[in-house]
Amino acid sequence: MVNKGRQYLAKNNNIDLENIVRLNLEKHNIGTSEIEYLNTFKLKNLRVLDLNSNAINAYGAYVLSQGEYNSLKYLNISNNKIGNEGINHIAIGHFKNLNCLHLSHDFITYEGIKFFVKNQLVDNLTVLSLSDNRKIEDTGIRYIKEHKGWGKLKILNLDLTGLSDVGLSYLEKASMPNLRELNILNNKFTENAKSSVDNLRKKNIKVRYKNGEQEEEKDDPDFDYYIDGYVSNNYYIKNYK
Repeated sequence: MVNKGRQYLAKNNNIDLENIVRLNLEKHNIGTSEIEYLNTFKLKNLRVLDLNSNAINAYGAYVLSQGEYNSLKYLNISNNKIGNEGINHIAIGHFKNLNCLHLSHDFITYEGIKFFVKNQLVDNLTVLSLSDNRKIEDTGIRYIKEHKGWGKLKILNLDLTGLSDVGLSYLEKASMPNLRELNILNNKFTENAKSSVDNLRKKNIKVRYKNGEQEEEKDDPDFDYYIDGYVSNNYYIKNYK
Protein backbone atom coordinates (compact mmCIF):
# COMPACT_ATOMS: atom_id res chain seq x y z
CA MET A 1 0.00 0.00 0.00
CA VAL A 2 1.37 3.39 -0.99
CA ASN A 3 1.89 5.73 1.94
CA LYS A 4 -0.57 8.62 1.72
CA GLY A 5 2.09 11.21 2.48
CA ARG A 6 4.49 9.90 -0.14
CA GLN A 7 1.62 9.67 -2.62
CA TYR A 8 0.65 13.28 -1.96
CA LEU A 9 4.18 14.54 -2.49
CA ALA A 10 4.55 12.46 -5.65
CA LYS A 11 1.31 13.83 -7.10
CA ASN A 12 2.57 17.35 -6.45
CA ASN A 13 6.10 16.85 -7.69
CA ASN A 14 5.64 19.75 -10.06
CA ILE A 15 5.66 22.11 -7.07
CA ASP A 16 8.86 24.10 -6.81
CA LEU A 17 9.65 23.02 -3.24
CA GLU A 18 12.92 24.91 -3.18
CA ASN A 19 11.03 28.20 -3.56
CA ILE A 20 7.81 27.38 -1.74
CA VAL A 21 6.88 29.69 1.15
CA ARG A 22 3.98 27.80 2.76
CA LEU A 23 3.55 24.04 2.92
CA ASN A 24 0.47 22.46 4.51
CA LEU A 25 0.84 18.70 5.02
CA GLU A 26 -1.77 18.38 7.74
CA LYS A 27 -3.37 14.91 7.95
CA HIS A 28 -1.32 13.34 5.16
CA ASN A 29 0.19 10.45 7.12
CA ILE A 30 3.60 12.07 6.96
CA GLY A 31 6.25 9.97 8.68
CA THR A 32 10.01 9.67 8.80
CA SER A 33 10.48 8.76 5.13
CA GLU A 34 8.47 11.79 3.96
CA ILE A 35 10.50 14.08 6.23
CA GLU A 36 13.68 12.59 4.79
CA TYR A 37 12.33 13.39 1.33
CA LEU A 38 11.61 17.00 2.29
CA ASN A 39 15.12 17.31 3.67
CA THR A 40 16.58 16.59 0.25
CA PHE A 41 15.40 20.03 -0.89
CA LYS A 42 16.97 23.35 -0.01
CA LEU A 43 13.85 24.92 1.47
CA LYS A 44 15.47 28.31 1.72
CA ASN A 45 12.21 30.27 1.39
CA LEU A 46 9.89 28.10 3.48
CA ARG A 47 8.21 30.19 6.19
CA VAL A 48 5.21 28.05 7.22
CA LEU A 49 5.23 24.28 7.69
CA ASP A 50 2.11 22.51 8.99
CA LEU A 51 2.67 18.88 9.96
CA ASN A 52 -0.33 18.64 12.27
CA SER A 53 -1.97 15.22 12.73
CA ASN A 54 0.50 12.94 11.01
CA ALA A 55 2.61 9.89 11.91
CA ILE A 56 5.75 11.60 13.17
CA ASN A 57 7.54 9.91 16.05
CA ALA A 58 10.67 10.86 17.98
CA TYR A 59 12.96 9.73 15.19
CA GLY A 60 10.88 11.64 12.66
CA ALA A 61 11.36 14.74 14.81
CA TYR A 62 15.11 14.07 14.78
CA VAL A 63 15.13 13.83 10.98
CA LEU A 64 13.15 17.08 10.77
CA SER A 65 15.64 18.78 13.08
CA GLN A 66 18.47 17.85 10.70
CA GLY A 67 16.91 19.61 7.71
CA GLU A 68 17.81 23.14 6.64
CA TYR A 69 14.82 25.17 7.80
CA ASN A 70 16.59 28.38 8.66
CA SER A 71 13.87 30.60 7.16
CA LEU A 72 11.02 28.80 8.91
CA LYS A 73 8.93 31.01 11.17
CA TYR A 74 5.92 28.79 11.86
CA LEU A 75 6.03 25.07 12.68
CA ASN A 76 2.98 23.03 13.67
CA ILE A 77 3.87 19.49 14.68
CA SER A 78 0.85 18.97 16.95
CA ASN A 79 -1.04 15.70 17.22
CA ASN A 80 1.91 13.47 16.53
CA LYS A 81 3.86 11.18 18.87
CA ILE A 82 7.21 12.91 19.19
CA GLY A 83 7.33 12.66 23.00
CA ASN A 84 10.10 14.03 25.19
CA GLU A 85 12.83 12.75 22.91
CA GLY A 86 11.21 14.46 19.95
CA ILE A 87 10.86 17.85 21.63
CA ASN A 88 14.55 17.62 22.52
CA HIS A 89 15.41 17.16 18.85
CA ILE A 90 13.23 20.09 17.82
CA ALA A 91 14.85 22.28 20.48
CA ILE A 92 18.32 21.84 18.98
CA GLY A 93 17.29 21.74 15.32
CA HIS A 94 18.06 24.12 12.46
CA PHE A 95 15.23 26.55 13.21
CA LYS A 96 17.10 29.75 13.99
CA ASN A 97 14.25 32.06 12.85
CA LEU A 98 11.35 30.06 14.28
CA ASN A 99 8.98 32.15 16.36
CA CYS A 100 5.71 30.21 16.33
CA LEU A 101 5.74 26.60 17.56
CA HIS A 102 2.78 24.27 18.09
CA LEU A 103 3.42 21.09 20.07
CA SER A 104 -0.09 20.23 21.23
CA HIS A 105 -0.97 16.60 22.05
CA ASP A 106 2.55 15.37 21.36
CA PHE A 107 2.96 13.16 24.47
CA ILE A 108 5.31 15.64 26.14
CA THR A 109 5.81 15.57 29.91
CA TYR A 110 7.59 17.82 32.38
CA GLU A 111 10.83 15.95 31.63
CA GLY A 112 10.66 17.14 28.04
CA ILE A 113 10.01 20.70 29.17
CA LYS A 114 13.05 20.57 31.46
CA PHE A 115 15.37 20.10 28.48
CA PHE A 116 13.37 22.24 26.05
CA VAL A 117 13.67 25.47 28.03
CA LYS A 118 17.47 25.19 28.20
CA ASN A 119 17.84 25.78 24.48
CA GLN A 120 18.16 29.02 22.54
CA LEU A 121 15.21 28.22 20.30
CA VAL A 122 12.73 29.19 23.02
CA ASP A 123 14.23 32.67 23.35
CA ASN A 124 12.91 33.61 19.89
CA LEU A 125 9.39 32.28 20.33
CA THR A 126 6.44 34.66 20.23
CA VAL A 127 3.83 31.87 20.17
CA LEU A 128 4.04 28.53 21.98
CA SER A 129 1.26 25.95 22.23
CA LEU A 130 1.71 22.98 24.56
CA SER A 131 -1.96 22.16 25.00
CA ASP A 132 -3.20 18.64 25.69
CA ASN A 133 0.11 17.39 27.01
CA ARG A 134 -1.42 16.36 30.30
CA LYS A 135 1.75 15.28 32.04
CA ILE A 136 3.48 18.65 31.88
CA GLU A 137 1.88 19.42 35.22
CA ASP A 138 3.11 21.95 37.78
CA THR A 139 6.69 20.66 37.57
CA GLY A 140 6.86 21.54 33.89
CA ILE A 141 5.55 25.03 34.62
CA ARG A 142 8.22 25.44 37.28
CA TYR A 143 10.85 24.74 34.60
CA ILE A 144 9.17 27.33 32.37
CA LYS A 145 9.22 29.86 35.21
CA GLU A 146 12.91 29.25 35.91
CA HIS A 147 13.84 30.10 32.33
CA LYS A 148 14.52 33.82 31.91
CA GLY A 149 14.53 34.02 28.12
CA TRP A 150 10.83 34.52 27.42
CA GLY A 151 11.19 38.18 26.49
CA LYS A 152 9.56 37.79 23.07
CA LEU A 153 6.73 35.43 24.04
CA LYS A 154 3.29 36.93 23.44
CA ILE A 155 0.97 33.92 23.37
CA LEU A 156 1.11 30.77 25.50
CA ASN A 157 -1.36 27.89 25.31
CA LEU A 158 -1.40 25.56 28.33
CA ASP A 159 -4.90 24.17 27.94
CA LEU A 160 -5.18 20.61 29.32
CA THR A 161 -1.67 20.35 30.73
CA GLY A 162 -2.48 19.10 34.24
CA LEU A 163 -1.90 22.39 36.04
CA SER A 164 -3.10 23.11 39.56
CA ASP A 165 -3.07 26.29 41.63
CA VAL A 166 0.64 25.69 42.25
CA GLY A 167 1.47 25.78 38.55
CA LEU A 168 -0.62 28.91 38.13
CA SER A 169 1.36 30.61 40.89
CA TYR A 170 4.54 29.76 38.95
CA LEU A 171 3.08 31.44 35.86
CA GLU A 172 2.24 34.49 37.93
CA LYS A 173 5.93 34.79 38.86
CA ALA A 174 7.38 33.93 35.44
CA SER A 175 9.39 36.57 33.60
CA MET A 176 7.32 37.08 30.44
CA PRO A 177 7.22 40.85 29.99
CA ASN A 178 5.49 40.79 26.59
CA LEU A 179 2.96 38.02 27.26
CA ARG A 180 -0.47 39.16 26.11
CA GLU A 181 -2.55 36.00 25.82
CA LEU A 182 -2.64 32.93 28.05
CA ASN A 183 -4.86 29.87 27.70
CA ILE A 184 -5.16 27.81 30.90
CA LEU A 185 -8.56 26.24 30.29
CA ASN A 186 -9.36 22.68 31.39
CA ASN A 187 -6.89 22.32 34.21
CA LYS A 188 -7.17 21.45 37.93
CA PHE A 189 -7.68 24.80 39.57
CA THR A 190 -9.66 25.54 42.70
CA GLU A 191 -11.50 28.76 43.44
CA ASN A 192 -8.30 29.98 45.13
CA ALA A 193 -6.69 30.30 41.71
CA LYS A 194 -8.81 33.37 40.98
CA SER A 195 -6.36 35.69 42.76
CA SER A 196 -3.48 34.55 40.53
CA VAL A 197 -5.65 35.01 37.44
CA ASP A 198 -6.53 38.52 38.58
CA ASN A 199 -2.86 39.35 39.10
CA LEU A 200 -2.02 38.11 35.61
CA ARG A 201 -4.81 40.24 34.13
CA LYS A 202 -3.45 43.27 35.91
CA LYS A 203 -0.37 42.82 33.71
CA ASN A 204 -2.62 43.30 30.65
CA ILE A 205 -2.61 39.59 29.86
CA LYS A 206 -5.77 38.17 28.32
CA VAL A 207 -6.34 34.99 30.33
CA ARG A 208 -8.67 32.18 29.34
CA TYR A 209 -9.47 30.50 32.61
CA LYS A 210 -12.23 28.07 33.54
CA ASN A 211 -13.23 27.35 37.11
CA GLY A 212 -15.84 24.61 37.22
CA GLU A 213 -18.55 25.37 34.69
CA GLN A 214 -18.09 29.13 34.62
CA GLU A 215 -16.07 30.78 31.92
CA GLU A 216 -14.30 33.81 33.37
CA GLU A 217 -14.00 35.58 30.06
CA LYS A 218 -16.08 35.47 26.90
CA ASP A 219 -14.53 33.76 23.93
CA ASP A 220 -12.68 36.11 21.67
CA PRO A 221 -12.49 34.97 18.02
CA ASP A 222 -9.22 36.80 17.54
CA PHE A 223 -7.75 34.93 20.48
CA ASP A 224 -8.67 31.63 18.83
CA TYR A 225 -6.80 32.68 15.71
CA TYR A 226 -3.68 33.25 17.76
CA ILE A 227 -3.90 30.31 20.06
CA ASP A 228 -4.89 27.60 17.58
CA GLY A 229 -2.76 28.97 14.80
CA TYR A 230 -3.49 26.26 12.27
CA VAL A 231 -2.43 27.12 8.77
CA SER A 232 -5.93 26.31 7.56
CA ASN A 233 -7.30 29.49 9.13
CA ASN A 234 -4.76 31.56 7.16
CA TYR A 235 -3.81 33.77 10.09
CA TYR A 236 -0.12 32.94 10.03
CA ILE A 237 -0.07 32.58 6.27
CA LYS A 238 -1.04 36.24 6.04
CA ASN A 239 1.58 37.30 8.53
CA TYR A 240 4.49 35.27 7.22
CA LYS A 241 4.41 36.15 3.53
